[in-house]
Amino acid sequence: MDNKFFIKSFSWVAIANFITKPLWLILFIYAARVLGVEQFGIYTYAISIVLIFSILFDFGLDYIAVREISKHNEQLNNYFSSVIYVRIIFFLLISAVFITYFLLIGDLTSEVTIAIIITLVYKFTTIVLTYLESLVSAFHDFSSYGKMIIFEKLLNTLLGFIALVLSHNILLFLVFLLGANVVSLVIFIIFLTKKYSLNFFIPQINTVKLLLKEALPLLTMNIFILAYFRIDVVILNWLIDDKVIVGIYGSIHRIVEMYMLIPSILMTTAYPIINKYIENDRDFVDNLLKKIFNILIIITLPLVFFIALNSYKVNYLVFGGQYKEGSKGLIFVIWTIIPLGFNYVLGNILISIKKQNYCAIGVGLGSLVNIVLNLILIPKLSFVGASITAFLTELTIFLIYGYFVNKSFPQIQISKLSIKILLISSINMLSFYLYTVFWGYNFLICSGVFIVLTLLLLIATNILNLRDMRKLLQSIFLG
Repeated sequence: MDNKFFIKSFSWVAIANFITKPLWLILFIYAARVLGVEQFGIYTYAISIVLIFSILFDFGLDYIAVREISKHNEQLNNYFSSVIYVRIIFFLLISAVFITYFLLIGDLTSEVTIAIIITLVYKFTTIVLTYLESLVSAFHDFSSYGKMIIFEKLLNTLLGFIALVLSHNILLFLVFLLGANVVSLVIFIIFLTKKYSLNFFIPQINTVKLLLKEALPLLTMNIFILAYFRIDVVILNWLIDDKVIVGIYGSIHRIVEMYMLIPSILMTTAYPIINKYIENDRDFVDNLLKKIFNILIIITLPLVFFIALNSYKVNYLVFGGQYKEGSKGLIFVIWTIIPLGFNYVLGNILISIKKQNYCAIGVGLGSLVNIVLNLILIPKLSFVGASITAFLTELTIFLIYGYFVNKSFPQIQISKLSIKILLISSINMLSFYLYTVFWGYNFLICSGVFIVLTLLLLIATNILNLRDMRKLLQSIFLG
């Protein structure tokens, strides 16, 4: 496997995400400001409800399809048709359940109900778009993948901003986002049909059964993931019954969601490559995974310390005064990204070696921890309790994922990396405490000092290897 090919592929994915994700975040920061806490709370509630049910037409099928197409390109149309067929059926069933429920309770025309219905259709089209993009990555055509991502997200962002300028209304905002998805779907299908002879046909029942059997552990995993990623909003709304609090809690999670582009970029490139080489070149795969974990740590730790030490200023700067209370939860939520990034990579590794049932076990136990702690902490601490629970949940999943991955990939040394992270975090926090005691708090000085301290500790623990970094930069800029 040519490292230059991986770096070039990674660069395409990185460029696409670094162009689009910040704009996407800015869109929702602007939406939070323009729509106001209550309207943004309706959006947060609608997307949380929809995501809980959308797992049925997601089903975790993308991972299985990409894994198999990466090994057998000729199976493209077979897997494409099977996945689309299953998703359409489940989407229609879920839509019928939603509409029937709202008819029975006589609440089909309320703003919240309409927002949920539009969001359901929007989510379905988003899942299909993501699937079409992942099919391209299975062919290692990351330049096309990057261009598709850029087009989709820029169109969504543009129409989202137009909707907010025209009217400060959540329903118009959602309709414009849905319209952008429909346009992208039409263009992508035309493109894939011309380039890869993409064709849809009624698949064989045996193929569908095999696909569903392989994806069943991932469906279970996704159910549990949404149980702890979105049930906190539902419980918060149920126990506190305040859309303002729900909006504040939803806002701080936008920062965590923005961080996820980093492990997502890494694994979008690495996942199909790992699937192709895992049986024939295990040393290459081990070294690739080590580098991915080191990159995650190098990026994540300075970011966590910066936001944790300056949570009030960061939250106020990003979301404005009406969301200032969110800093109380942000200081806990931001620590979530350390195990969260690792869990994303570890989960992909388990799927690659056909151990997706371990993913379901890890996320299932994490969900149990999440629900129990939310029921205990939310009544006492409101959204701060939900923020603490989010971190403890991800930590639980990391311990379980790490155990299973370590059995198949002992060369990665997950436990050793964990000890290094704990050591660096402890030294940083103790240093910050002593610094503020003796010299007081200053935003610029504290930020600069502790970013430098973190980098020095990364070098001392050999997570940041200057020689490897120099080689990487030479590969990128000199070719």
